[in-house]
Amino acid sequence: PRTFPGNEAFLEPQWSPDGTRLLVSTMSKDSGELSFRIIDAGSGQVTNFPSGESMSRRCTDYCQFTWARDGLEVMLPITDPVAPRSEAEPHLRWGLQVFSATDGHATRRLPVKGDPWGPFAFSPNGRYVVVKGQVTVDGRRRHQNQLVEVATGTVVREFPFDFPYWVTNDRILASGRAPVFPLDPTGAEILLG
Repeated sequence: PRTFPGNEAFLEPQWSPDGTRLLVSTMSKDSGELSFRIIDAGSGQVTNFPSGESMSRRCTDYCQFTWARDGLEVMLPITDPVAPRSEAEPHLRWGLQVFSATDGHATRRLPVKGDPWGPFAFSPNGRYVVVKGQVTVDGRRRHQNQLVEVATGTVVREFPFDFPYWVTNDRILASGRAPVFPLDPTGAEILLG
């Protein structure tokens, strides 16, 4: 076992899609500054990528970095800067800020308004992603899984299952009523043999 001392709170670590690196979202206990680090599983080498105070202000309400499907980038959901905020409801997302996993620099933004379930929530071709999005019911915001088109941010449909894992562009594994079952991109269960 290896320990990594520091004055930070670690959020849920996430393995890279190829299983060789660990992405750790961190928040300074003193300043609240949000950053990420990548740990190479083979060598134990730790690379810190400070995102700075600006990222800490731009992402509120449980902020966590996640890998892109290709393992070359990481992303962070950004909170809508003008939407009202309440501790009783999830904060609205504005999009995803994408960073290089090599040097930590911001590379682009995606109009996806939700928190990706992880790298395998993205279809292999990068066209779709399943996110923890939001809907308003009876005047209150709540989380709702959604299938979203990455390029436009358009919600294609609600996705009533958790822990999506795209196997191919037309097959997804997810959990819900059963431990794990196969779905097509519409969210319809595929009946096997």
